[in-house]
Amino acid sequence: KAKEFSVVAEAMLQLFLAYLTVSYLPSQKYLHITSTKSNLILTEEKIKNGEIIAGIIDGLSLRTPWLSTCLMKVLTAHKMFDRRNISHIIHFGIKKNSSCELNAHAWLSVADEVLIGGENLNDFHEILRF
Repeated sequence: KAKEFSVVAEAMLQLFLAYLTVSYLPSQKYLHITSTKSNLILTEEKIKNGEIIAGIIDGLSLRTPWLSTCLMKVLTAHKMFDRRNISHIIHFGIKKNSSCELNAHAWLSVADEVLIGGENLNDFHEILRF
């Protein structure tokens, strides 16, 4: 129970820090920190831990007093996965809406499985991954 609570507390703190980062810093200041450790060996245990962490982040994001965007959730997962040496990929995509405006979306995958931001992925064209 204590370990589960510490993961939830860490996720909430990281989600809040991601909110502050995205809200108050220009993207050039924080997107460079998202380089991932893609050369790590993924075990079944690490993949399972990643799924659990992603579920916690998704659940908490519905309960924050601020709007937790896909980017905030991805930055949160990135920090937590890096801490646990879980290899992952961050993706950025865009789509045109009916008013010809561009919408952006971020998602995170582990072992070709999208764990964060998987909703409506077919609508977005991936433009960047790292």
